[in-house]
This record gives sequence, C-alpha cells and structure tokens, in this order.
Amino acid sequence: MEHKEVFSKNLQKYMALNGKSRKEVCQALGYSYFTFSDWVNGKKMPRMDKVEQLANYFGVKKSDLIEETKKEQSVEFDGLSEKQKAFIDKVMQMSDAELDRVDKILSLVENTK
Repeated sequence: MEHKEVFSKNLQKYMALNGKSRKEVCQALGYSYFTFSDWVNGKKMPRMDKVEQLANYFGVKKSDLIEETKKEQSVEFDGLSEKQKAFIDKVMQMSDAELDRVDKILSLVENTK
C-alpha cells in the first residue's frame, strides 16, 4: 500500500474514533478543507509538520498515522463468544493511546455498577 493510502486509512480511522468531521478538524487546525480532503482521500500526503499537528490533535504518535497497522493473527480462546473474540482482535491492533482511552472508558463503566 502506498504511503498516502496508509495515511488516508489511518486518518479516517482516528477521525471516526474521535467523532470528528473534516470540517471540525479543518476548523480546529486551520487547514483548507480541500487540502485536508485530498489527505483523507489518499490523493496527497501532508508535510511532516502537519502529520505531527494531526497526531497531537488526536492524541496519538506520528507513526500511528503514517505506518501501516500490523494485522495480528486472530485470537482463539475456548469459551469466548464471537463478539468477545472480535473485541480482543480489535484491542490487539490498537496503539497505546487508544488502549489508554479504552481503559478509561472501562473504568467509568465499572464505577457505574
């Protein structure tokens, strides 16, 4: 996969995880909507200073945006439902920043029991 395609896929992933639209990201960071759309669509690759701004905005490392996610082998655990296995597979592909956010959410859920 080409670098700009990898970046595009990862950018879309972090936008979705954070519930951000193109317009919201552009307004927050002062980007041209059309330039940002080229990045999102994999037509162009931003300069490294813009990659760093985006990484800071989403709370991830630059490498989380520019490197291809390594696909881990599917986890096999006896006694787990398909939904639980799918969740574990997703967790195994998360960055440290994503895992920290999931951990905070799980702590909140545990405190409401």
